[in-house]
Amino acid sequence: MTPDRTRQMTPARRRMLARRRRTVSVLGALLATALLVTLVVRLSGPDGPQTETTASASALADSPTPAAAGASSSATSPAPTPAASTPGTAASGAPSTPGTSSASNSASAQSTEAIARGTGKLTTTIPASGSGETTVLALPGSDSTRTGRTIRYTVEVEKGLGVPQDHVAHTVRAVLTDARGWEERDGVHFVNVTPAERAKGESAQVRIVLGSPAYVDRRCLPLRTGGTLSCHADGKVLLNVRRWAQGADTYGDDITNYRIYLINHEVGHALGHGHRSCPGAGKRALVMIQQTKSLGGCTAWPWPTSP
Repeated sequence: MTPDRTRQMTPARRRMLARRRRTVSVLGALLATALLVTLVVRLSGPDGPQTETTASASALADSPTPAAAGASSSATSPAPTPAASTPGTAASGAPSTPGTSSASNSASAQSTEAIARGTGKLTTTIPASGSGETTVLALPGSDSTRTGRTIRYTVEVEKGLGVPQDHVAHTVRAVLTDARGWEERDGVHFVNVTPAERAKGESAQVRIVLGSPAYVDRRCLPLRTGGTLSCHADGKVLLNVRRWAQGADTYGDDITNYRIYLINHEVGHALGHGHRSCPGAGKRALVMIQQTKSLGGCTAWPWPTSP
């Protein structure tokens, strides 16, 4: 519109035209802001800052607390020296004496041998997702001879992860039957459900599943695991393969004891245990501390009981 025509307009017409121009300017600014926000969200991605948590019958995520008990996240600060460099050695380096009976000592020795197999970090590329289906593993060895409340469980691995399944099977069996584990601490008895039994329809109270980041993220909802955490939810102990392969800064290169901790922490949530805090600087960390994130001044310790 030319200046002459603008001068010929009535005051009301000029005011209306000015309002329209301001409205157009505001709408343009809002559209630009919305586009910028969308771009920022997409760039941050699913691995951005997350609130760690997990779901169990009672509550939060670190692996979060009892029910949500278990979302684990990597620490970013330098890792302190682990309390024990090998599963059968105490902080001082002296061999531990986990059990009092000869049967317990024998079981512990077998567990240590099984856990020690293939203990290094996995160097293969960790897939962001697998097939979404799991394989029930046949476990070597046998259940312990302890008595107590029976907990029937399976060990499963999502297909397409490319991890050594025999080592997963050895490790979980060894951890659950070790004299330093939950059987001794809580008076329970873990009974494995074999692939054949599971195929026939036999149930398991606890399913221990090693899954891809995407698999764990989906099944931990509404808890947010952000592609890096693990959790316990609806009777499933969901272990993130990224943690299994690479460990956590708090344990440094001690991947063996970190895997022991990861299993014991999440199974502890399945048994109803919530998160704990460090009892004092320099003391052994309780297994229900979120040791993946921080030791809180304690030294790393992966077992529910002391050596």
